[in-house]
Amino acid sequence: TTTPADPLAVATQTLGRPPRVLLVGDSVAFTLAAGLVPYQDQLGVQVDSQAVIACGVARGSGKVRLPDGTEAIESLECHDWPRRWPEANDAFDADVALLVVGWPASTERDLDGAWRHPCDPVFDTWYEGEVREAVAVLRALDLPVALSNAAYWRSERAPDYSDPGVDCLNTIYA
Repeated sequence: TTTPADPLAVATQTLGRPPRVLLVGDSVAFTLAAGLVPYQDQLGVQVDSQAVIACGVARGSGKVRLPDGTEAIESLECHDWPRRWPEANDAFDADVALLVVGWPASTERDLDGAWRHPCDPVFDTWYEGEVREAVAVLRALDLPVALSNAAYWRSERAPDYSDPGVDCLNTIYA
């Protein structure tokens, strides 16, 4: 029998350096980066995080409604990823992009004056376009792109519609 090659060792040997990962997405990606970046040398990878807390890939009006009914406006930075990601990669020169959007389908978004959420056909069509655009921006950098699924939100504060909403989001991400 033969021992399978260590993919990380093969990548490092092929590239002549540790593989570079451009990590983009929301607060879940931000948290993932907080756990990866301090251990890059031990893990044998280099990570550049362009993740922004509370900012996925949805743009639109920027108006969101939280589960408790509170309305908020997203930071302008949330909508700037089509410019930020390519600029960051110009300096970093990643080998792969990882898009992590952990949003648990817990908020509604204003789309053309109506509150919409995952599993609403109008929302799903619009959001799928946003996800496709995000992947296209990353692919335009000549990078393979990995996209994670959203996780279920296990909390007493999670609205009843969160799990079905996550299922709808993950259908879009597939």
